[in-house]
Formats: sequence, C-alpha cells, structure tokens
Amino acid sequence: MMGKNKQPALIKTKYGFHQYSPLPSVEEMRAYYANKYYQQGLGSYSVSYTDEEIQYFKLKAWLIYTKVSQIIDLNKKRNFIDIGCGEGWVKNEFNQRGHSVTGIDFSRYGIEKFHPHLLGFFEQGNVFELLNKKTENGIKYDILLLANVIEHVVDPENLLKIL
Repeated sequence: MMGKNKQPALIKTKYGFHQYSPLPSVEEMRAYYANKYYQQGLGSYSVSYTDEEIQYFKLKAWLIYTKVSQIIDLNKKRNFIDIGCGEGWVKNEFNQRGHSVTGIDFSRYGIEKFHPHLLGFFEQGNVFELLNKKTENGIKYDILLLANVIEHVVDPENLLKIL
C-alpha cells in the first residue's frame, strides 16, 4: 500500500503499533544495516563520540544493569543476550561484571569500533535466523535485551513470538 507521491503509507497493525507499508525486503534490510546504518552515522548512532557521549552510554548501560539487578539476582553468573547489540555498551557492562554475554546484530561495525574485545561473543546476521537457530539448538538465556530493535525489523510480531 503506497501513500501519496508513491511513498510508503503508515498503517496501524492489529497489535496497535504503526509501521510502514510496504515493508522493505529482508535483503534490503540486511544490506542497509550491514553497510550503511552505523557506518554513515544514521539513526542515533555516530561514527565517533565525544568523551561526554561515551560517559552517557556507559551510565545508561550501568542503569540498565542496575534495573535488571532489581528484578533478577545478578550475584551469580547469568546468560545475557543483547538482540540488536549495536555498539555493545550494555553487553560490555554485563561482560565486565562476569556474566556470559552474546550479542547479535546485522552489522559488526559498531561493536568492532567501540568494543572489539567482545567480537568473540558476537554473531552477525539476520536476527530471525540467528534466534531460530538458537531455539532449535535449545539455547536459552536468563536475560534478554531488545532495546531499539522492534522498529527496525520487517516482522516485529514474529520476532516477539520467537522470543
């Protein structure tokens, strides 16, 4: 469904959120995030940050960790997955505190630039394929972070079902 001037139309889904129609293909999404999103500083990401911005990201990651610690006991080692981990700020916070971490994203650019020591705990690719593979292999996580992701996937309803 196209709106005026052959632009995608904004529609309300049966689940109550809005999305564009038609949606881009999976291949278009993969190419966009793998090759442009981080590298060109699109969205809320940048190719470089000031010291103040870095401190902000670290504080935000610490606040997320602190909030999670109020919900689940983090005194013992937990398995944490960051879906759409981007630059890896939260993943790094959990890693520094001794938890087992996994991050997945279409692009490795952000994690490679800001937290290259976490590349061994990173999987690049289609979030649906990676999560389905984990489910098929019986892999489970104690903590799952899905921050600023739902609006970037082609099929958000299916993503929530997989989780």
